[in-house]
Amino acid sequence: MIPRTFSVKIIPRYRDLDTLGHVNNAVYLTYLEVARTQYFMKYFTIDDPRNFPFVIAQASINFRKPITIYDVAECLMAPIKIGNSSWTFGYVIRSTKGTIHADATTVQVHINPKTKTPVPLPSEMRNIFSQDLDEKFIEKMLKGDLHEN
Repeated sequence: MIPRTFSVKIIPRYRDLDTLGHVNNAVYLTYLEVARTQYFMKYFTIDDPRNFPFVIAQASINFRKPITIYDVAECLMAPIKIGNSSWTFGYVIRSTKGTIHADATTVQVHINPKTKTPVPLPSEMRNIFSQDLDEKFIEKMLKGDLHEN
């Protein structure tokens, strides 16, 4: 089975820009959040985003080229690692012209909403992540070897 690559379109807003006319580095985290939220809304039954059963434990971004107000970009993502109670998403933000602007990872930890403590991933989550798992996702995207489906 070929893993699915999920993507969302990004159109920078004026408020996203810094004084140099580039998208502010902190805004990239928002772009990752938008992609992650849309991924969950598409593949999981979650009626309210406040009920997402995870917290972000780590986020890392490699900034490669600035995004400007004139760029139309997309954030592509896929699970790249699955643990017992956590998983890692890999992301690549690129323009529709193919320029890679950033790559990133986030580590999410599945929690019990009442106790706020880590709990093992439910089988439904594990199964969906396993279908999309691509440990070399970022590497393939940076080389241009990945074809989205």
